[in-house]
Amino acid sequence: MSEPIASPIVAPGGNADEVRTLWRLGWPVALGGVGMLGMGAVDTAMVGPLGEQALAALSASNMWVHGLGVFGRGIMMGVDPIVSQAYGRGDSERIAGATRAVLLLAVFIAVPLWAGYQLAAPGLQALGQPAEILPDVALYCRAVALGVPGFMVFWAVRQLMQGVEVMRPATVAIIVANLLNVLLNACFVHGWLGAPALGVVGAGYATAGSSWCMALVLVWLCRAELSRLIRQPSRRGIVHHARDIVSMGAPVAVQLGVEIWGFVAAGVMVGWMGTTALAGHAIALLVASISFMIPLGIGSGATTRVGNLVGAGFPWQRSGWLAIALGGSISVVAAVVFTTLPGPIARLFTSDAGVIAVVVILLPIAATFQVVDGLQVTAHGVLRGVGDVRVPMVFNVLAHWCIGLPTAALLAFGLDWGVAGVWWGLVAGLSTVGGLLLFRLRQLAGRAL
Repeated sequence: MSEPIASPIVAPGGNADEVRTLWRLGWPVALGGVGMLGMGAVDTAMVGPLGEQALAALSASNMWVHGLGVFGRGIMMGVDPIVSQAYGRGDSERIAGATRAVLLLAVFIAVPLWAGYQLAAPGLQALGQPAEILPDVALYCRAVALGVPGFMVFWAVRQLMQGVEVMRPATVAIIVANLLNVLLNACFVHGWLGAPALGVVGAGYATAGSSWCMALVLVWLCRAELSRLIRQPSRRGIVHHARDIVSMGAPVAVQLGVEIWGFVAAGVMVGWMGTTALAGHAIALLVASISFMIPLGIGSGATTRVGNLVGAGFPWQRSGWLAIALGGSISVVAAVVFTTLPGPIARLFTSDAGVIAVVVILLPIAATFQVVDGLQVTAHGVLRGVGDVRVPMVFNVLAHWCIGLPTAALLAFGLDWGVAGVWWGLVAGLSTVGGLLLFRLRQLAGRAL
């Protein structure tokens, strides 16, 4: 049995101190998230000159890739509350067992994800997406699938390190991968440096290469800590720890999957409206997602901080509410930018007048859901820190699939609001889940854990 480590967690200080702690934990995750989406932005910017059909193919492909990949990420996120709480109470044996288990799970989960990516074209065909984009979709997703093992190892190590307050290596790995992604896109999309110009498919190879780059750089930067943790003994076997991670991560995977597939379903509805609408939807969603990374980072920081406090036996409630206030405040800034500068933002990605017109319609609507999205993602982070993952999963199902998507369909097709109606449906779903999560947090904040 390993010697318990001395818990480094101290009791919460004043509000300003807690906000600084949350920001210290959250900003590397936020920057890393922006970097992850930055790769998508580079893909979009590089593919944009190829025309709206190429953009539509990239958008539909990413719907499928992210819609499947989120389940693997969700399982990896099950290690967050386990490790952060163990770190708070100084339980090195628990952390060591979780380390071995999450790395093994990453390898196993990569197999079904790889297989799922091979089914992108028939899957999207069944969902009624434009037939002319399906050949590129099939080739793009097969290319991306080559990077799935690296993608999963990266997420396993990233979530593990977050639990012990080691945030920056993942950010460095993502920055390095972004630089590589720019070079690979230039080579394989447009044929720079003598490489074949593969168009949309080239962006898939760039993504696969960047995924492996992220994994290798992160493992290298964390090699000493990983080696120390893996060598620690554990009374319980790897299956026990893997079962705990899956038990905690499966509801998170479903919760994230329900939300992402809600956006995928919204994208499918937009796809029925043609390639121009789908290309505009892709750009607006990418821009909204980039700004969303900041409250997402705060939410991840809140998971670590709240989990540490719970493990150490300190009150966590004030830290949770401060995280939500911080995430919501930052989202307001993004909302103002989207409302005032939709045209210039759209022109950063495309010169197509029809696509720009769609983006100009959608970004002010995105300004509305930025605020509620910021509130709900930080609330999710706080609840995950205390280990409450099943009730939020139910809330996501109800909000997105019983309220958000039916509202989107009604407004888009029943009232003929088009793509704007789909996005107002997203606002309805996110607003509902945000309200429910804040209610749940208020319930738990009054209980002794």
